[in-house]
Amino acid sequence: MIRNAARLRAGLGFYCHAFNEDTLQDPAAYAVAEEGLYNRLAELAEYAGAQGVKFIAVEQMYSPHQIPWTLPGARKFLKEVWARSQSSLHLTLDTGHQCGQRRFVRLPSSKLRQSLGQLRLRGRSKAGLWLGPASAYSLFRAAAAAPEKAEDEYLQRLDQEMNRYPHLFAAWGDGDTYGWLRELGCYSPVIHLHQTNGTSSSHNPFTEENNRQGIIRGHKVVQAVAAYSVEPEAGMPPRCEEIYLTLEILPGTAALPVDIIDGLAESVEYWRRYVPKDGLTIQELRGRQESR
Repeated sequence: MIRNAARLRAGLGFYCHAFNEDTLQDPAAYAVAEEGLYNRLAELAEYAGAQGVKFIAVEQMYSPHQIPWTLPGARKFLKEVWARSQSSLHLTLDTGHQCGQRRFVRLPSSKLRQSLGQLRLRGRSKAGLWLGPASAYSLFRAAAAAPEKAEDEYLQRLDQEMNRYPHLFAAWGDGDTYGWLRELGCYSPVIHLHQTNGTSSSHNPFTEENNRQGIIRGHKVVQAVAAYSVEPEAGMPPRCEEIYLTLEILPGTAALPVDIIDGLAESVEYWRRYVPKDGLTIQELRGRQESR
């Protein structure tokens, strides 16, 4: 694929890795797998650079088994590959790939106490309870079965156990689409655009109906992309000289062709309000936002 991209004088975006559950449940195995991934991607970045490929980029995802999926993890991802190869590997950001991170936010002790009370009362936990490793769930169930006077001790042990698995947890800000665009948009040569309600990566077109229900706003996307700092961040690869805002509309299998085409046309019309011509500079984007 790299050689083909070089022949076409194109860039290459991809995603082809994931960590299985056994690896996620073993911090030592996870560290080895992560290190191996960085080494392999560094080799690809170096080879792509030598072949003259315009860029290579790995898509940002939204759950622990597919990194990078958090903002700190994405920075580490970029820095580790750059440090190993001094060849750029970038991100592909997606306006719907922040739909999962907030399901993996670590609960404060007050919420854990509340959840323990629910487990004792009902005999089962509320759906969607995220504790990270399987060992934490075992401790949680043991805490519910133990006398309430032992609750503080169990919560302390639970906290210590979850501390061993930082790769399984996200922060609330990791679920903010515009935060990703502001902080890391300059390292994303291609940004996938589609409408979403924030709960799924639905790849919907930017129709009037979808826009009423969705959270993606054209002016906010452009503002975020144009807002990156003048000073590059230490240890990061060079920032992108060009950023392509690319529609990634994926209609359903049974969608009518006429509706697919109409949705695409309406999406183009919507985005032309904010990017009226191809080849806008960051300064022109900023100027348009300041004049609004």
